Amino acid sequence: MQGRRPKQEDRHVKIPDLTKAAKALKMPINHLPQPCAFFSVYDGHQGHQCAEFVAKGFHVKLLKRLSSDTNTASWDETRISDALREVCEELDTEFLAKFRTSPDGTTLVVALIVGTKLFTAWVGDSRLVLCQRSQLQQVLAKSLTEDHRPNLEAEAQRVKDAGGLVLDFGMGVYRVAHDGYEEKMREIRRQQVLGMGFAGKEPVALAVSRAIGDRDFKAVTGKGLLVATPDVRCVELDRTHMFMALMCDGITDVMQDDEICAELEMRRPGPPDPVKRCRIACGALVQEAYKRGSEDNLTVIFVRFQWQGGYEEAPLPADHPLAKAMIEAASKGVSAAAASKKRRQEAAASVKRQKVDAYERAIAQQSKEASEANGAKAKEEAKAAEATPAPKTEEKEEKDAKAAEEDEDEGLTFLPVVSIVLARKVALSQALKPGCGHMALQEAMQMYRHTLRASRAFTDYNFRHYFARRAREDFRALFGRQSQVDEPRRQAFLDQAKTNLEMLKRQSVISQMYTATPPTTKR
Repeated sequence: MQGRRPKQEDRHVKIPDLTKAAKALKMPINHLPQPCAFFSVYDGHQGHQCAEFVAKGFHVKLLKRLSSDTNTASWDETRISDALREVCEELDTEFLAKFRTSPDGTTLVVALIVGTKLFTAWVGDSRLVLCQRSQLQQVLAKSLTEDHRPNLEAEAQRVKDAGGLVLDFGMGVYRVAHDGYEEKMREIRRQQVLGMGFAGKEPVALAVSRAIGDRDFKAVTGKGLLVATPDVRCVELDRTHMFMALMCDGITDVMQDDEICAELEMRRPGPPDPVKRCRIACGALVQEAYKRGSEDNLTVIFVRFQWQGGYEEAPLPADHPLAKAMIEAASKGVSAAAASKKRRQEAAASVKRQKVDAYERAIAQQSKEASEANGAKAKEEAKAAEATPAPKTEEKEEKDAKAAEEDEDEGLTFLPVVSIVLARKVALSQALKPGCGHMALQEAMQMYRHTLRASRAFTDYNFRHYFARRAREDFRALFGRQSQVDEPRRQAFLDQAKTNLEMLKRQSVISQMYTATPPTTKR
């Protein structure tokens, strides 16, 4: 599912019968324990080219290595794990050599089933979750991968030793960046605020510490902040394992492992075909992640195991909430069935609360967008009405004069008028300069306040403060107590100020149509 991203950058490969595919490619693997299967998810970032390149080549290169030696005894866990590592590093080298101008990269998670052994290789933050059936109809979720992110101490130290930076963006979010990233971002923001734009290349900060591709973070371009070496883990499958799920970080960022397993295992009405039911479960999972606000592409592969004789139940771990509840219930004389029922009710209530919270967040977001749209419309109508002067009645003039008195003077120092309304009225008669009529002074004050209002409407900080400062200086020079300007010149200034005010109103409307957006970081 593309989700909220402008483009779909994820890729996936699923080969339920790897032996049959290997025979069709003339690279037989019949010497390996059967059955054999291959599943993988590739989460691209900054483009889809790297994810597509790796998705097309990973299983082919792996089959070449697995078919090179037909001696069954030589294919132990160590050799298969080494083959998976070699494929990742070889694909990274080939991509950097072939696509010399492509900045994109990809994370991956690969599941290779050989007999009853599950080999998991991962680079980056893509994840594989293995689910077991336990006592009292419980589902145990276990992640076989550990995200390669800069918040891990070992990964952060490796990045720093390579000459890079680990930036803390708050809320547990860390990024890998080159030295000088913060200075470049400050310069970009400064130029955007000034309305100058930015012609250079925007620096990139990545959320992962390992990836395939990402030329700008590899040793071929300078400092090797990222590596393509995967971690590999082998697990022996048994009849307690029900299914596994491979997914990108768009799902794991908003859902926990146990929530993912519960969503996939949930009973839903549908066709009896197990393949179709798996597809329905995948669709429900990505929809749930989307409702919870995931901002990434959403990809999941759901693999259900079918064992002869059915499933078996694994013992509950001692730290499982239900095991603790059973121990507590036993101490109080409550049956295990009652404790299990209580646990299921609590889990259902928790899921219900999460869905209600997601619904309320969606409603609040819609209300906020609607209020912002109404506010913008009202502001445009007010500006349009203000830009079209209408004949004023005496009552309207009194209201405008009262509103002008209540408005702030924005540092107007050419009159000794203080912010207290009573002191302002008392000092008004003292502020009148000999030769400057009371009506002329009122008109100047009203024009000054209108000019300040128009200057506040500019979105750019520099324009806003420039026009306010210019208005203070001009009005102070002509109407201040120390001014030596004659009356005709003041009148000419007021006439010109009216023309400038109309221009300011028009320019402020234009400035709001072309507002600068703040810079964003990329994954």
